[in-house]
Amino acid sequence: MTIELVLPGYKVEFPNQVYSRSYTGDNTATHKDGSAVKLTDVLILGRYTQPSEGDVVEFLQKKAREVGGSPVLVGPRGERLSSGKSIVEEAIEGLPSQVQADLRSGDQGLYGFIKKHTPAYPLKEGEAQAQYLTFDYGILPTEVIETNQNAGKIESATWYRGAFVHDQLRAAGLGLQWQIKLLYAGGLPSKEEMDVLLKHGTTDSTTFTISRKPYDVDEVRTILGTIHATLDNTDNFAELRDGSTEALQAVGLVPIMKLHETLERQMRAQQEAQATLKGARQAVPSGLIKP
Repeated sequence: MTIELVLPGYKVEFPNQVYSRSYTGDNTATHKDGSAVKLTDVLILGRYTQPSEGDVVEFLQKKAREVGGSPVLVGPRGERLSSGKSIVEEAIEGLPSQVQADLRSGDQGLYGFIKKHTPAYPLKEGEAQAQYLTFDYGILPTEVIETNQNAGKIESATWYRGAFVHDQLRAAGLGLQWQIKLLYAGGLPSKEEMDVLLKHGTTDSTTFTISRKPYDVDEVRTILGTIHATLDNTDNFAELRDGSTEALQAVGLVPIMKLHETLERQMRAQQEAQATLKGARQAVPSGLIKP
């Protein structure tokens, strides 16, 4: 049975994902005629399990095998059609065929490279993978939300994430304000612990990470209090959307892009060496070459 989480003072836009309320801060945004722009606070909640090095290796091997077994779609003029592949799959597909084969077969040298360059951590024996609560806080014009809702354009939390990073809104100081990650170890950090972290303006710790530096401590404390009241139990935490797959894709993409960068650098060095060698040969005076 699904539990629909309620955040005191917030309206549910998408159950257990997106919540909104009338903006309560100082509003300096105005229309061209000078009238105030009505604003809305938006919270996007989620959770994920932190991927391990082993998860990344297994994930990339699986994706390499899937890419290797899927056909390339070609249009009537010979053009390559979109395959609907993820960015990780496309990045793997762009690697040389031998590297793809090594990735599929489990080449230890290649896997050592992946482990070295992924942000994921190795798990110690018996160590449990950390879980995190995430929430993004943003401010959006109420009119923009209502117009898109009436037009049927807001079908999921994806719309809000897109609005958070819209260039025009960001330029006006709106959109995404900050992102927070909280360690969830059978429950949220205690209020006492959070008070200490906020008092010292902590931005990055094992327990608490926030993207904005510096941040409004009172604003963050108020929202954390609301979150804490609702999500400080395992059953409610489990109802949040699980973003573990996206987290795994993010840390898995990093070593693949580093691999592309390394291969391109090696290719350029080889081309430069060949060009240098060719130039040296051409510079030898013809009279010094014996018939």
